[in-house]
Amino acid sequence: MGYCKLYNLTDKLDPAILLQLCDDEGHGDLEHEDVRVVWEEAIEAASSLIDSYCRGRYDVPFASPPRVIIDLCADIAIYELYSRRGDAIPDNRVERYKNAMRMLQAISRGDIELGVTGASQGSEVSLSSADRIFTREQMGGF
Repeated sequence: MGYCKLYNLTDKLDPAILLQLCDDEGHGDLEHEDVRVVWEEAIEAASSLIDSYCRGRYDVPFASPPRVIIDLCADIAIYELYSRRGDAIPDNRVERYKNAMRMLQAISRGDIELGVTGASQGSEVSLSSADRIFTREQMGGF
């Protein structure tokens, strides 16, 4: 399940432009099955990318993603939709994508905390071993 929905995409991009990016067969409806598959795949790709950056610090996928993750997902998905066309991507979309990637890198490094519960303790290490066979007392005469 992706981190954003169609309405998150249309909040950031004119629905007519989104339709142009997704409607390969000319159905004229964002909810048409063939069109839906395109934008859903872009959302899934963006969500998977987000998970790859957050995995070391958080339990992913997020059951209830914070707003910043939803926004990052929408920006990355829109970039993916532009990319599939092979045309020039508008500068503002390239910049939003670059900002999203910088934000994900900062989250991955721990510079930005998402404030969600269930965070992994990725930096904590726990070691255990069997009891020592030879101690100082046992080896005293050697």
